[in-house]
Amino acid sequence: MKTPKIAIIGGYGRMGAWFARYFKNKGYSVVLNARNREKLVAAAEALEVNYAETIEDAVKNADFVLVSVPISSTSKVITELAPHVDRKTVVFEIASVKGEIPETLEKQSSKYGFKAVSVHPMFGPGAANLKGHTVLIVPINGSEEAADRLMRIFRDDGAKVISTDSQTHDRMVAMVLALPHFLNILFGRILLEIPDTLPKIREFSGTTFALQLLLTECVFGEDPELYSEIQMGNKEFLEFLDKMEKIFHELKNAITKKEKVKFFKTFEMVREKLKQDTEYSKAYDKFYQIIKVLKSG
Repeated sequence: MKTPKIAIIGGYGRMGAWFARYFKNKGYSVVLNARNREKLVAAAEALEVNYAETIEDAVKNADFVLVSVPISSTSKVITELAPHVDRKTVVFEIASVKGEIPETLEKQSSKYGFKAVSVHPMFGPGAANLKGHTVLIVPINGSEEAADRLMRIFRDDGAKVISTDSQTHDRMVAMVLALPHFLNILFGRILLEIPDTLPKIREFSGTTFALQLLLTECVFGEDPELYSEIQMGNKEFLEFLDKMEKIFHELKNAITKKEKVKFFKTFEMVREKLKQDTEYSKAYDKFYQIIKVLKSG
């Protein structure tokens, strides 16, 4: 039986390397390609996989081609590799913001005959495996069978796979990814305004601050290039920022003017929304379970 081959364009990035290990462990022949030769060779040696110095050599006879480059470069790279891809090949990318990318995939796959899928793994490179993690799939017109094929691969390894369209993807990701990032970036920025050191602040902190600080430290431990593109490249989130600004001023006015009725009304409206979550009643217990883990660590 022929060993399946996957070419990973941008293979020395953290997610590119994650998928290189993932497919290697599944028995695939993995070939990396990237523009920086020094980093490319180092990544291939560390991962114990092959590499190719040109996109054309990397994608030759590949069953899958994974594009794992910055969001702003994804469409350009897809267009660059498209003429060199076999008709049997499935090309997919893992950008966190879709925008024009699905349209580029559809245009290039229609022109050159390969199959295309838009994928978004909703986890970071620290994940041990796919089990319990969510993977979003945006099928491309004419490549539905390829989308089903990838869904089966990921589901077989324990992932929760959700099929969606590109607009819904970007709208939901604005809420579940860009918004939490923004709030933690804001929290971190406010810390700069406080003259006390973090060890000193920790002496006074309770459980809520400890958990918030943990989330913020995780965000600032990541690549600012990726986070800037998630914030700036999603039109849905840019529109969302206007709503956040309006809500901020409403809450600020209620607090500064000591308008408890307005504050209570907001509190109750949000609480009713949160009760739609089946996990709402377990939130307090879960919170202290997490705090217990933090203290034991």
